[in-house]
Amino acid sequence: MKIHEFRMDKLNQTNSNNRTLFESVVVSEVLQALQDWSKSSKNGVLIGGLALSYHIKPRHTQDIDMIYLSGDDIPANVTGFKKIRKLSFQHNQTHVEVEVLPASFINKVKGLVDHVIKTSSTLDNINVASANGLVALKLSRFSRQDQADIEQLIIHADANIDEYKQWLSVSDIQNFMSIKNSI
Repeated sequence: MKIHEFRMDKLNQTNSNNRTLFESVVVSEVLQALQDWSKSSKNGVLIGGLALSYHIKPRHTQDIDMIYLSGDDIPANVTGFKKIRKLSFQHNQTHVEVEVLPASFINKVKGLVDHVIKTSSTLDNINVASANGLVALKLSRFSRQDQADIEQLIIHADANIDEYKQWLSVSDIQNFMSIKNSI
């Protein structure tokens, strides 16, 4: 599917289950890489800008971020991609980068990442983190962009952290509540 094959107005609004994952991808090269990745790698979960683009208003992102429970779950080879670094593949046709991150790399407790994986949804043959899971993953880094993303996920996807509190720090929970209370 190419971007022009669906109504462009879908890109200008948050997703109310009226847009597929593939329709949420703004950059055609990223869409091609994501489609090819979906054919070859099954056990990771999409996080980052593309997962956000599915849950809220799509945004321009030029890479693909996948999380895995452990390094052993990351594929050694993916058809149509070459490994360019320990935790990164590059799509042979478009040169779009796919970061493959084990839970240990992003300093998250295994239980939290396991729950993100268990609560993901399969969309267009890709496991996508839930809005709640994305918030939980973003809370520890808590950059300015993460804070803006969390706010948008709360507003447009009714995201909350109730199911993740056991794995979050007191600071993470306070940061979430601070954003939620400011809305």
